[in-house]
Amino acid sequence: MATITEWFYTAPLEDFAVRRGDPLGMRYVAEEIAELLAPGLSNRTMDARWLTIMCWALEHAHPAWRKFGAGADEDTVASRDAARSLYTWIRPLELLWIARTFKATSDQAAERRQLPGVQAVRRWVERGATEARFGMFPESYARYRFNGVYGAYRVALRSLPGLTIGADGWRLDSHGKALAEIVHGSVRMKPAQSIGGGRRSLPEEHWLERFEWHRGRGTPTCLPTVLTDARRLPADESRVLAQSLFSSAAGDEDGRRRRSVLEAAAASPATTRPALYADIARRLASEPSTERLQYWSAFSELADAGIGAMNACWSVAGKRDASGGGTGATSIDGVLAHRGVVHALDELGRAAKRWKKEGTSAGSFSVVDVLAGGIVAAGTDRRRRLKALERHHATYGGGLRWLMFSGNELKLLAPSRGGDASNYRVRIEALSRLGAQCGVIKRIPEALLGADAFDPDGAM
Repeated sequence: MATITEWFYTAPLEDFAVRRGDPLGMRYVAEEIAELLAPGLSNRTMDARWLTIMCWALEHAHPAWRKFGAGADEDTVASRDAARSLYTWIRPLELLWIARTFKATSDQAAERRQLPGVQAVRRWVERGATEARFGMFPESYARYRFNGVYGAYRVALRSLPGLTIGADGWRLDSHGKALAEIVHGSVRMKPAQSIGGGRRSLPEEHWLERFEWHRGRGTPTCLPTVLTDARRLPADESRVLAQSLFSSAAGDEDGRRRRSVLEAAAASPATTRPALYADIARRLASEPSTERLQYWSAFSELADAGIGAMNACWSVAGKRDASGGGTGATSIDGVLAHRGVVHALDELGRAAKRWKKEGTSAGSFSVVDVLAGGIVAAGTDRRRRLKALERHHATYGGGLRWLMFSGNELKLLAPSRGGDASNYRVRIEALSRLGAQCGVIKRIPEALLGADAFDPDGAM
């Protein structure tokens, strides 16, 4: 039954590949590597403060659900319907924390934090905080259970020791209770008995009456942190979080692995991602089940180069597209005349040669080998490289196709974040930020910093 509940809260409303895209068909390779590096996390688990806040939210949501929403015989969240019902009491608290953060910070500061749904919440606040569903359309409100805060931290709440009882993701265990207690002093919550006793109320109405999200004791604290600022959290909070995230205790192999990866990253003098990845793989070579990490550096370089080339072509073609909407066509010669495309295709050629020298065609890496083989076979001819890339995208890419060849034209088929899609991620940025917040490492390695390194909307 736990498997059913877990799937319900981690599966999107439509297939991941369709919704987010998998342009080179390498998502499973990235996921395998990510699980070796940071088991029990996700690319979106990037702010340890949200773990603290969600423990507070669970502490309040569970008894409210038991009183007003649960069936008479439901002592645990043991069914899909019960999980769905309980989440309706968590979601308003998530969004009120988004509102609290927006209210307490400037627009610019809010945009630099992990605040899913902040645009709708901003409008809701500015219009007097009276609209239903925090100003969201019904379908957006339903989807929030996957792209909101709980969806981002659900895996961690189930995986990290001491956060929830039986790793169910709902009922707080010792570490979860300690984190919830840290939040208590920074917010005001009216007693339940002061708002109508046992009367049944909608979750949104209940929390709007109880949670004084727009007020605090002095300057608001315990807010989600700025993603570009990975300073250590307060001592009591970072200590509890580190015990769950990076435990070296016997039996917690996942915690030991996460700590080992961080220590290897901190010890590396590398200034580029491929070099850092190679250093980490070498440091972990003696640990169990890490053989596949030897291909991580070359895989990442090729995958990044492939995405980079597609982005470069999209950007140039979009600007040349007479329709201006990014869904028309432009000549291949015009695209290939652009310096940025030339550079991107040359980088792709170098990365493909490296993979053919160092990589493997075994298992899930076969799709990587196919891309590298097609690019290498194209030689130095950039037109052939671009065609090989487009052919691979058409054959192996999941989700919406970005572009296609038609004679001497390059057709743009579907918008993809303005032609600036993110690289395949393997949780290393998220892990490094959590490590810095918990004091396991002093700072995020320089090689992991970048313009979109901590873009929560871009994490694949």
